Amino acid sequence: MENLNYLEIDTNKIRRNLSSIRKTVNNTAIMAMVKDNAYGLGLIPIARVLAQSGVNFFGVATIQEALSLRQAGIAGTIVIMCGWSPTIIETAINNGITLAVFTQANFQKIDEISQKIGKKASVWIKVDTGLGRLGLPYLKTLSLVVKIASGKDIKITGLYSTLTEDPAYDRIQLRRLKKIITLIEAQNIAIPIKSLVSSASILSLPEGYFNLVRAGIMLYGIYPSDNFVLKQKIPLQLSFSWKTKILQTKRVKKGAALLYRRALKINGDATIAVLPVGYTDGLDPKIVNGGKALVGGQKYPFVGLVTMNNSFLKLGRDSPVKENDEVVLIGTQKNQEITIRDICQKTGRSQYQLLGMIPEKVERRYLA
Repeated sequence: MENLNYLEIDTNKIRRNLSSIRKTVNNTAIMAMVKDNAYGLGLIPIARVLAQSGVNFFGVATIQEALSLRQAGIAGTIVIMCGWSPTIIETAINNGITLAVFTQANFQKIDEISQKIGKKASVWIKVDTGLGRLGLPYLKTLSLVVKIASGKDIKITGLYSTLTEDPAYDRIQLRRLKKIITLIEAQNIAIPIKSLVSSASILSLPEGYFNLVRAGIMLYGIYPSDNFVLKQKIPLQLSFSWKTKILQTKRVKKGAALLYRRALKINGDATIAVLPVGYTDGLDPKIVNGGKALVGGQKYPFVGLVTMNNSFLKLGRDSPVKENDEVVLIGTQKNQEITIRDICQKTGRSQYQLLGMIPEKVERRYLA
């Protein structure tokens, strides 16, 4: 059954983006951040493509995502990077899923469950070097690492931190993490994986690669910033388009007032197109503040309101657009393009927020 509103995802472009990142980081190992349904593009299909391309590390947000990967046959290292409930510890251990540890209480609970079931847990230590989000305060990391390493029920397989994306302060964070690693190694404690750099700092902080970088939004063809040098150095291809169709067109006369609260005032004879995409499909209502969509290779403005299930384009009085014509919300059509940044500029959203807003009810279609 056809869905009128869908993302069209080109997996070959994801492979090419992965290759570009690998060349940039000199073949340092890459963790693919596939959390939150692979940034909205589909957890299992995207993870399979990346695993087939040699990726062995996957970062997820929840135990449900981690188990879905295991059930899909993904055999690499899977790390739950965000917060988790103690109730999932046993399931994680039994399925070979690594947990991020960011508090003393995390460690104590994992240790308790590991002893109870007689299986060793794998953990990554999350260090707060200055972001102020999750993580052990960097000055207190050494004592907990020594305590964990002295036991037999937990294996520390990784240590990582997250940058603030302030270039000057990022270097302070790098120095802090290096110092922690030096102190840990002085205790003859070996931690296989160390990681600091993610998509936003791949170019700016190569000395922070250690032996693993975390790539997220760049894998999917989106630059984390509008940095010109970044675009020159790492060629990426946007891996998806967002498409829909014209549901209906209506000829309206000058002076008409349409939609709820008669919000759409018609200043001259025009044709209005109704689209089957609304705010519950992830289309931000602020798109009417100058945002456009492509139909037949022409850009037409959103007008009026974005309702729960519909939005509206103003086509002009004698437009050739008709019902069932393809509409491109993000992507290209006949050499014209609507970019993610175009939408972000009109709505005030970040690229991350935009992707995170597109719900699973919007169909994902994959091009091999």
